[in-house]
Amino acid sequence: MHDHLNQSVVVLPSYYPMAFHPSFGNFFEEQTRLIKMQGIDVAVVFNETRSLSTLTFKKFRKIHFQKKFKIENGVPVLRRLNWNLVPTKYRLGQQIWIKNSIRLVESFIEKNGKPDLFHVHCAISAGSVAKYINYKYQIPYIITEHSSFFELSDISDAQKEEVVSIYKNAQKVIVVSKPFRKLLCSKLNLEENLVDVVPNFIDTDFFDPNLSVVTKSISKENLIFTVCFHNSNKRLDRLLEAFKIVSETKKNWTLVIGGNGYETNRLKQIVKEYGLEDKVVFTGMLSKYEVRAYMKASKIFVLSSDVETFGVVLIEAMAMGLPVVSTASGGPKDIITSDTGVLVERNAESLANGILFSIDNYYTYNKEIIRQHVIDNFSANKVVERYIAIYTEAIANDVGVYQM
Repeated sequence: MHDHLNQSVVVLPSYYPMAFHPSFGNFFEEQTRLIKMQGIDVAVVFNETRSLSTLTFKKFRKIHFQKKFKIENGVPVLRRLNWNLVPTKYRLGQQIWIKNSIRLVESFIEKNGKPDLFHVHCAISAGSVAKYINYKYQIPYIITEHSSFFELSDISDAQKEEVVSIYKNAQKVIVVSKPFRKLLCSKLNLEENLVDVVPNFIDTDFFDPNLSVVTKSISKENLIFTVCFHNSNKRLDRLLEAFKIVSETKKNWTLVIGGNGYETNRLKQIVKEYGLEDKVVFTGMLSKYEVRAYMKASKIFVLSSDVETFGVVLIEAMAMGLPVVSTASGGPKDIITSDTGVLVERNAESLANGILFSIDNYYTYNKEIIRQHVIDNFSANKVVERYIAIYTEAIANDVGVYQM
């Protein structure tokens, strides 16, 4: 379809799925695969990180700072398999990651030649790599910003200066929702008209309720489903408090919580304290096939986060025809309409009321309308075309002014 576009694009993500953390940046992987399917010559270069606390002699024999190239889901991926000598949460650790990433990119260029464009996901870390490569090799880059760091953390003056410099050297800066653009520009004192909005997108052929999927482990009928990495931002404690309220009147409903994380044990303790052991199910980590199966078996999807720059899991659920309930946490404001679900305030009572409303009005929702909203606005066929146009424009407009 796009054979006339012979550009080569290298994706530089700040995070990407790894064997020990397959859901880490999984939507970067999925979106790169979908871009590749549209005929773009795309590859990924990613510098892995893993904690020294998990290091064993057996693991070190397999993972010893070596490079690894593999075709993953149809996409060429070059990795460096690292151990974090210094955690990347510290400035020194971040600098080491950037330096190693630059070396990895240079090894890619040495073997494959210079790509026409780098597509950076998240300015912090990966953006610094692209800016350096841009200066040294005169290769333009664009950035899609996703990071909730800008709302969840206080950005230092040094970080602000670096991010603004990365953005100014980019051919295009993209964010994934209008609320996030407003926040980002406010934090960094940027003009909103300098930042484009292009939403995240999914494979609506995969998330299709008409497909036959295996649901053998799912026996209950009235399921409320959520899935995420269990960290403090996702506020699953708020969801449990809301579900406690819901279960007082909706006694035959079950809450299914997919995923895991450092909050999981605390959440299980809360379930015990609320006496909800027979009404809340923790599934552990789920593959995308298992996520789809749970979505097909469920009636409502809930997202309870404090901050979401977008909310990919919402459009996955909606593509499966599910009405959704979400806190007004940023990105979901661009996704949910009155035909597709409910936006609520970020507190347990409002969340409970939203869930109760969705239960009481479940049969007024039209699954086809919900799914069509995703196809029309967030499907690969719709959004990838915009990225192809951006790639073409970025390469054509590269004027060769490179600053560090």
